[in-house]
Amino acid sequence: QGVFTTVRRHCQHRNTKDEVEADAGCSDVLTHPGEAKNIVAAVADMRTITSMAVSSSGKFVATSDSAGYVAVVGIDNKGATVLPPLAPRKQQQEWPTSLEFVTGDQLVLPTNLNHVFVWDAVKRSFTKWSRAFGATNIPRTYSRMMSCVAGVAVNPAEPDCIYTFATNHITRIDLTLAPGSQSAVLNIHKRKQIEQDIIAKVVEEKERETSERLSEQSQYKRKRKQSVSESARMDVDDAASDVASVVSEAASVRSQGKDWEGTIVARLREAGINVAEPHNFRMTERYQNLMHASFVDANTMVVLERPWIDVASALPAAFHRHKFGS
Repeated sequence: QGVFTTVRRHCQHRNTKDEVEADAGCSDVLTHPGEAKNIVAAVADMRTITSMAVSSSGKFVATSDSAGYVAVVGIDNKGATVLPPLAPRKQQQEWPTSLEFVTGDQLVLPTNLNHVFVWDAVKRSFTKWSRAFGATNIPRTYSRMMSCVAGVAVNPAEPDCIYTFATNHITRIDLTLAPGSQSAVLNIHKRKQIEQDIIAKVVEEKERETSERLSEQSQYKRKRKQSVSESARMDVDDAASDVASVVSEAASVRSQGKDWEGTIVARLREAGINVAEPHNFRMTERYQNLMHASFVDANTMVVLERPWIDVASALPAAFHRHKFGS
């Protein structure tokens, strides 16, 4: 059996400086969130550590507590950082619902408001993507989901992407791309169905218009033959003028054809699919009542579901009461 030795005590989540100083093992703490809030020990809120994550490099440990504070501790250099508030205190409270390190010692923090923040533990600052999109520009379909993110999974084959999961969805987020339009359709199955419906409808319109155009062209050909037969009894100059007029009319009809590719693009944009932008925040709602999701290998995810029938079967029998009589 191995022998475990305490290398360092992590005391960033103590309520006040007095509590920290009372613990001899926490003399190296640099930041005291409780003191910053001017809270005395007698009225300090009790805080509990709710999440913890360790970087794959083994250099950093991150923890969050029930008050919304997040601390990142460097194991080698003993440096500790308490992250700045995720949202202004005057606004609605926001706290992380999960912690997960990705490649490059970057900490991902999904929140109860379905925002996504990324903290660079080496640079001790939020990443450029996080500052630009973490709390704003998140697609409404994602930010307004009724369930908040319960965890984050990382695919070894996609170091720049994360997979956030909640009870009713799994969403792939590329941290190198902008989120896209706030009104974008995120569900990949719904998006595919919309694309197929719009393309099928435009193809049907194109075929119908092509048929009508061919019918018009056949009429022009008959008119041309008639004009040529009549030109045999006319002067050569008059016949040439008549034929040129028919050809000009036929050319004008052909020039009225639509830009079908542009039509498809425009209709997709109206439906919330902008093909000119990369599709970020790819969501699937195929799995429901999710309890956990994780990658066991590159491109291989394990999803744990709890069917509603299991929950219902554990409930007590329904109470039966007669409406009339005793």
